[in-house]
Amino acid sequence: MTASLTSVLADPGRLAAVRRTNLLDTPNEEAFDRLVRLAARVLGAPMAMVSLIDEDRQFLKACHGLPESWASTRQTPLSHSLCQHLLVTGGALVINDSRLDPLTVGNGFVTEVGAIAYLGVPLLTWSGHVLGSFCVSDRRPRIWTADDISILTELAGLVMTEVEMRTDLRAHKPFEPRLEPPANGEPPSDRDLEQRLADIEAGFQSLLERVPAVVYTITPEAPNPFTYISPQIEALVGVPASECIGRTDFWEQYIHPYDAEWVAAECARTNQTGEPFTGEYRMRTRSGEVRWVRDEAVLVRDSAGRPLFWQGILTDVTATRLTAARLAEALEREQDAAEHLAAALERERAAAEHLRAVDEMKTTFLQAVSHDLRTPLTTVLGIALTLERGAGGLPAADAADLLHRLSGNARKLDRLLSDLLDLDRLARGTLTPRLQIVDVGDLVRRMVAEAGVGRDHPVIVHAPAVRIAVDAPKVERIVENLVVNAARHTAAGTTIWVRVHQEFDGVVLMVEDEGVGVPEHLREQIFQPFRRGRNVAANAPGSGIGLALVAQFANLHGGRAWVEEREGGGASFRVFLPDTRVDDVQGEPAEAAGW
Repeated sequence: MTASLTSVLADPGRLAAVRRTNLLDTPNEEAFDRLVRLAARVLGAPMAMVSLIDEDRQFLKACHGLPESWASTRQTPLSHSLCQHLLVTGGALVINDSRLDPLTVGNGFVTEVGAIAYLGVPLLTWSGHVLGSFCVSDRRPRIWTADDISILTELAGLVMTEVEMRTDLRAHKPFEPRLEPPANGEPPSDRDLEQRLADIEAGFQSLLERVPAVVYTITPEAPNPFTYISPQIEALVGVPASECIGRTDFWEQYIHPYDAEWVAAECARTNQTGEPFTGEYRMRTRSGEVRWVRDEAVLVRDSAGRPLFWQGILTDVTATRLTAARLAEALEREQDAAEHLAAALERERAAAEHLRAVDEMKTTFLQAVSHDLRTPLTTVLGIALTLERGAGGLPAADAADLLHRLSGNARKLDRLLSDLLDLDRLARGTLTPRLQIVDVGDLVRRMVAEAGVGRDHPVIVHAPAVRIAVDAPKVERIVENLVVNAARHTAAGTTIWVRVHQEFDGVVLMVEDEGVGVPEHLREQIFQPFRRGRNVAANAPGSGIGLALVAQFANLHGGRAWVEEREGGGASFRVFLPDTRVDDVQGEPAEAAGW
């Protein structure tokens, strides 16, 4: 009969049948690899290593989590002073923080691997010789407990069981167990060997029961019933280990339905390919509780490569999952809070920007209105005083000129106050149009004559009769503001054109000039309150209200106002007024519009 640590892990009861005869002649490196991974997993250490030593060299036989230079199986010089310490002392080496331990100064393993915490035990033969070491290490400080040392020592014993039953490392020939010869010089008996193997079996069983995970083996053929499972299965799902052995429906019954399909598919795939199985899924306990487990299994093969069984470890990772979920929720809450804070800051920034704009608008308004109020008031007061002091002695022509200027400035004041009042009513939504059918052409001709710009600018008016339903006073203000705006923004002597063009569904009013025009990026801004062009004459600054009222009066009619570039240069301000025919329109019935 042949036996190895592989079969022992599958069925500890078979350990008692191992004898000195028919042993394999090479170490089972797969078993070393599995023990190294088990040590790292059970002790929670990211790095683990089994090293076998001869008189001159260190043979690295199995590593987990180490750099490539340390994971190689080639011979390397014995520069690992921690291993040397284990060889000399023959006892465990415990280092909780290598930065505080003088033994680790200049040590290659510590500096190259970055190990901070280190725990190592010697690999002892039955006769007490040290053939190597079994160590685990961490890249952060930690306190190694007595249980940690005990578990690593028992795993080291399993390694040496494998080594001593299979190989003489020095002679590379089948190895005879190195039992201390009895006092009478007799060779060890079968009973001695059986007792030793029984002790090993008991130690292994104790190790399995102390490992904080479920160790199991299942057949390589579906439906993969258990051939062995450690007692920790009862703590995991509430089912005794005795009830699990041989069951073919265990996975179907206890894997959560949400994960059953993909776990079954992955098991079928790895059964076919022989690749290791690794996954995290949910299991339901007998009481209905949901647990998360991490399942890691490898397919164990015999020396001929035939699959023997799957061996795996189930670890309860519910707490880790819950912690990760709580962390994700906390991060999500923090992200939401950050987004809310960013939104609040954006609102605050927008509010501050709005307040700044309002403050600038207020300043502009006060400057413009105060100038527009002061200038005509000063003129009115001056003319009034002149007339009061010399009313009887002024020539008739001079008196008429003064009265004309007096009435003109009075109209400016009236226009400004009307603009301000209308702008306020529009902002509060209390201004509504009073529609009546009027002749827009006649209205335009009359307002151009009353605007008083003809002395400085030639004004060409083309305004045929067009009768539609509009609010006449509002249209008068539109025409007046457009004509005055054109005169204010162009040099004296340049021509202003005023046109009325009938459309199918309304009328377009156009006021064009020979000025510099309006840049494209300002063509919307100039219709906002207190926005003014760049080429305003110094003696006629204006209030920046006129064009805003033009746009809002057009909107009040359901139309719109805009500005284009005039063909030949200059600006072309346009206002479209729809023909709103309603039943309660005042005045005469509307006539059919003509072209």
